[in-house]
Amino acid sequence: MPASLVSVAVGIVLLGIMAGAVVPSASSSQTQQLRAEAGQLRSLFDIAYREAVRTGEPHVVAFDFATNTFEVYRGDTGVEPPDNLGAVFHPVTKQPATYRVPAGVQLSPSPFPFQYGGGVVQPYLVFDPWGMPYHGMPGSHLGLLSGTLTLTRGSSSVQLVVGPQSGRVTVQ
Repeated sequence: MPASLVSVAVGIVLLGIMAGAVVPSASSSQTQQLRAEAGQLRSLFDIAYREAVRTGEPHVVAFDFATNTFEVYRGDTGVEPPDNLGAVFHPVTKQPATYRVPAGVQLSPSPFPFQYGGGVVQPYLVFDPWGMPYHGMPGSHLGLLSGTLTLTRGSSSVQLVVGPQSGRVTVQ
């Protein structure tokens, strides 16, 4: 009889350990999904950066509030905000370079994620022909001060950071 009681106790302890391992796994899975989403958004910024350097023309990553979508286009920085002079296509899929923020994912800061010198905040980022991120306002070249986007779902969050001088985009 005592041997079966010990067996039951060991079984309960093992179930407790396994249940404890499942809870962090669910949170970890959510974080992995967010990292994948941030990776897709990062590739969009990389496309804009590379196209600006390759073509020698400014390229814009803009956030559209109505559709909750980021898009990349060749921009006319002679006007505010930069005019769309043509869509940029993803090099692999050959589809327009866009990213729609999925339902359930919150983006912050919102609505203006990009902060520039002079206190200017905007929902878009321009990469100049050298790949440096700037505001693109006519007659000025306000550099990026902060380009951190936070993607949140439930209790998990991931940050996408655009380097102010380099234009390098990292997921943290």
